[in-house]
Amino acid sequence: MNRFVWAAAVCVLVSSGGLLVPLSAQAQARAQEGGTVAATPIGGRTLSHSAVIHMPAEELFAHFTTAEGIVKAWSVAKSRVDFRVGGQIRTAYAADADLDAPTSIVNTILAFEPNRMITIKATAPAGSPEWLELVCREAFSVITFEPVSPRATRLTITGVGYGEGEMWDQAYAFFDKGNQWTLDQMKQKLGPGDEDGAADVEGVMELLRTFEGDWVFETTGPDGKTFLGHTRFYGLVDGNWVGADGWLGGEEGMSPHAHWVAGVNPATGMVEYVNYFEKGHIGTGHIEVVAPNTLGFEMMVHTAGGAREVEAGEGVASAPASPQKMYVEFERRSDDAFVSRMYRGIDRRTEGAKPMMELAYTRVAAVPERYLKMKGEQKTSSVDAALAPVVARAVVEAPIGEVWRAWTTSEGLSAALGGRTTRVECAVGGAFEILWNDQAPEGERGSEGCRVLSYVPERMISFSWNAPPQFAHARQQRSHVVVELRAVTDSSTEITLTNLGFDALAAAFPEHAAEYKEVRAYFAAAWPRVLGWFVEHFKKE
Repeated sequence: MNRFVWAAAVCVLVSSGGLLVPLSAQAQARAQEGGTVAATPIGGRTLSHSAVIHMPAEELFAHFTTAEGIVKAWSVAKSRVDFRVGGQIRTAYAADADLDAPTSIVNTILAFEPNRMITIKATAPAGSPEWLELVCREAFSVITFEPVSPRATRLTITGVGYGEGEMWDQAYAFFDKGNQWTLDQMKQKLGPGDEDGAADVEGVMELLRTFEGDWVFETTGPDGKTFLGHTRFYGLVDGNWVGADGWLGGEEGMSPHAHWVAGVNPATGMVEYVNYFEKGHIGTGHIEVVAPNTLGFEMMVHTAGGAREVEAGEGVASAPASPQKMYVEFERRSDDAFVSRMYRGIDRRTEGAKPMMELAYTRVAAVPERYLKMKGEQKTSSVDAALAPVVARAVVEAPIGEVWRAWTTSEGLSAALGGRTTRVECAVGGAFEILWNDQAPEGERGSEGCRVLSYVPERMISFSWNAPPQFAHARQQRSHVVVELRAVTDSSTEITLTNLGFDALAAAFPEHAAEYKEVRAYFAAAWPRVLGWFVEHFKKE
């Protein structure tokens, strides 16, 4: 058999530019039709495939960090994993294969963020066809883990760096089909997928389940004080019902507000719910899809103690005497954002009606501490955060494309940082250097020698990072930074920056653990200032 057929039979590869998984001959046969070409302004073409797997994100991520997990998740016979930046994941299709042989499948770990992201780059096995050697040499894969509920995760594999030309098109078309097959196999091995809602109940329950997780809002109340809200949606009784708990409050702390349960009433065939409020009030009604990605909650609220006015805060705002008509809409604007509108005096969608309150919710993977503090509760913590990742967030008034250019070009980054000298090459291994002090001796001016580890155009870039010169030992080592972008609106973008690796460095050099705690404290103060410069930069524009 020729070289390509031999490779297909013994170690056929499914890759989105780097994730190399053995694939059966049947799968190869399904991977021969072409795919569509995607284009991005910076970073080249990308190829993306997703599947929802019924497994918590932490558990699914763990499968990618051990040999046993890789064997199960990637359907390989043998694996060896050195899970660290620069480490390798080696796999083979035959149980008796030599993992050090040139025919083994090797993926090098370029970057990772625990439970959220892994970036890997493949090395083509010996005997690979020319187009596979090209894609392994020039492209890489970013694997992301997005919780869609406490028990389900959307796994996305994005191949980055695809170029133009016949060989690139051949690789793109092959992996466009093959990678989806691989994800399908992963779903069977690790748990059933549920992208479309396993139990379709008139479309309402499908949409309602997409809200599972934690959501928060922040606004200013009528008294001028900060008004905070936190709602947690979750599945009940094997997903047949959806529950939600809500808390309201401010900087002084939160209080329980409501608890509701929704599901299909067999007697009526409608999705109905009961809402229990903190003062003993009860709201009952049903839910309909009233517009694309929009749920309408039609209800009657019965107040405790008979007819009286509901005070502000009990039902979010004041309302007429019991029983009172209420109508609420949840408009889902993206995977991570929805708007809640509350109307008083009506029990259904009414043209021209104005909401008495409109709140913009944002999905959070981890609920910020200010939303967890209960009124009257003393803040205590047994967690030593001295070496924990530093996380900083900011929202800038600019489209995501402009913010992406500000992080991935020398000119853009220099402008955002007030004219400082920068050198950025948006390529794996490319420079990511910021000279904070041009007058300092060479080697002490800033992030000289730091490199791009991975990226997904207009979504994420990660790079290695060094400590300031005053930390003599730590400056010779590297932590790493992950910058993630999310479009809040068409003209605003959220930046989330995570600097991690301090704990691993302290473990590797225990005699310098105290120094790494100081470095972590330094960046805990520095990164929010850097994001503040981005905010000011885009305000000026």
